[in-house]
Amino acid sequence: RALFQAVLDDLMDRLNASVTPIRIPGDIPGQMRDNLESIVAVLGAADDVNRLLFADAVGLDAEGDEALRAFYGQALTRIARALSAGQAMGIVRAGDVR
Repeated sequence: RALFQAVLDDLMDRLNASVTPIRIPGDIPGQMRDNLESIVAVLGAADDVNRLLFADAVGLDAEGDEALRAFYGQALTRIARALSAGQAMGIVRAGDVR
């Protein structure tokens, strides 16, 4: 289980490191595109981890399921924070970020 958690933590760290905060003024669509391309590149470089996250690990045991839920929760929290920041900057429409 420790190895599984370490793999999840490493992937989240690499995803977080791949995203650059949006700067205003600046080319906002270009910055967003660059961030999305960086995320896709990180995920594309981790084929085995992706298979583990999205297929093989689901339902292995309660502890593994909880680790996956925590990983997905972290991802959703990061997305919600980014959307909230975008709303505060006026580049994302108002609405529920969850």
